[in-house]
Amino acid sequence: MSRSLHCTLLMLALLLSFGQAVDAQDRPFFEEDVCPFYVPLTFEVDCGYLSVPENRQDPDSPMIQLAVAIIRGESPAPEPIIYLEGGPGGSALTGFYYWLESPFTPDYDVILFDQRGIGYSTPRLECPIPGEDTTYEEDAEICRELLEDEGIDLAMYTSANSAADIEDLRIALGYDQINLFGVSYGTRLALTYMRDFPDAIRSVILDSAYPPQVNGYEEQPINALSAFQALFNGCADDQACNAAFPDLENVFYQLVDSANQTPLVNEEEELEWTGDDLVNILFDSMYDTELIPYLPALIYKASKGDTALLVDLEYGELGEGWDYAYYPGPEDPEALDALYYELLADYLDLDDADAAYDYLLDLDEDEFYDTLDDFFDNMEDADFAELMILYFNFEDEDALNDTIDQMNDAQYEVFEDEFYNYFYQDAEDYDSNEGMYNSVECYEEIPFNDFDVAERNITQLPDAIESGIYGPTMGQFEACRAWGIPAAPSFETEIVRSDAFTLITAGEYDPITPPSWSLAAAEGLSRHYFVQYPRAGHGVALIHACATEITLAFLRDPMREPDQSCLERLDPLDFYTGG
Repeated sequence: MSRSLHCTLLMLALLLSFGQAVDAQDRPFFEEDVCPFYVPLTFEVDCGYLSVPENRQDPDSPMIQLAVAIIRGESPAPEPIIYLEGGPGGSALTGFYYWLESPFTPDYDVILFDQRGIGYSTPRLECPIPGEDTTYEEDAEICRELLEDEGIDLAMYTSANSAADIEDLRIALGYDQINLFGVSYGTRLALTYMRDFPDAIRSVILDSAYPPQVNGYEEQPINALSAFQALFNGCADDQACNAAFPDLENVFYQLVDSANQTPLVNEEEELEWTGDDLVNILFDSMYDTELIPYLPALIYKASKGDTALLVDLEYGELGEGWDYAYYPGPEDPEALDALYYELLADYLDLDDADAAYDYLLDLDEDEFYDTLDDFFDNMEDADFAELMILYFNFEDEDALNDTIDQMNDAQYEVFEDEFYNYFYQDAEDYDSNEGMYNSVECYEEIPFNDFDVAERNITQLPDAIESGIYGPTMGQFEACRAWGIPAAPSFETEIVRSDAFTLITAGEYDPITPPSWSLAAAEGLSRHYFVQYPRAGHGVALIHACATEITLAFLRDPMREPDQSCLERLDPLDFYTGG
């Protein structure tokens, strides 16, 4: 069966599920459904959709559906961990394969849910890709009009409403209490839940906190500069790094000035970088603790015209990345691609795999999809099975067939569709939810930030990085002018006060939610423990064995401060100084 028909059947099934009529007395409710991604049958995972009113104040409000995946623990405690993704706009379910064998699952059920407007939930507040010549305001206006034409009430996509959704989820699943684990914006959502539903909480983990009382856009330029300087100072204080990359700060600023005059170019990969691009690359890379050791070398090499590390960064080849115990996709992509293009060449009666690759490159979009539909429709079963074995990393055809035999039709549809997406390369980007970002930030953050203060803070930055920081910071003020929703009441910006047992973690080099924000979040929390991880970036509660040890100790006994002595045994940051 062709991939296009499989997609059509799957989407029809999901749409029928989403469109069911609901009596008022049944709101909200949870209904099990097939997981929207392949789940290895060795794991126990329940998926479904929580239906809630878009507007709880309107009895005639349409229902929206929130996608939920419950990863069952081996011997779970009565209280699950509900994970709150950041953003706002990040999808928790796209990280499903990391959570399958996370450090939590032996002892806890882990509940992932895509917040309203996000990911696999419907509706999804996805915006068109911004145009190269449009402004932030124009992009926001186009997106707003598109979503409003779909009947979406953009004012309903807020932290307070998402917190109420969490409470509905807790009740619908039958839990008396829950553990919350929020990262980045997820910490703001957790804090909102702590404020609005204090009785249902066993414990809270706030990782890289974004508390409501900070003025994020006013402070963003200062926070970025502080993170940059922490990196420069960290290299200067390290003997090997300083010897290899002396005066790193000035080298970086000179590089940015030079690249804004004449962009760096890698002709082989057809890539180029302006100085502003480099500022944003440094900022974004400091989120990831795995990338930080490479940044001094990247800066120095780029200053000498060597863009190899920039290319590696572009293609995700720096750092080790997440250590997924299971992840669909080939362990040996070269072997899979070789077989795929060999089979395609035979089908198209071409000389070799290279000719088949070139043939596809010359097709327009419709011709490309039609060619692959015909190719897969006419493929021998044995060839199809061999491709699946290589994609899903099965040992042999018997292992593949054993897995398929245990699937129902809906599970097989998802399984096969995930396989097809590798070749058709048109999988949905479920992390693309710019509309949700705008709804939250334009309601509860931007109205309480002063444009002039933010702009003045940018002018106090070193000249080289002003323009690189200006656009991402000030552009949100422009976007919110076009978003057309009212500002939140002022209490949404007040310090959250709670007696819940809370672990707060922060990374020393975090460029977006600095340790000072974690300390600000702690101001109203009477039962909190604070841990700062040295030389770490953003999202640090499970960043290494020490962090994991502290986090799990807190979960086992939230009333006891976790032992932090492992911090004293952490190895120093090993800056990359090699070739």
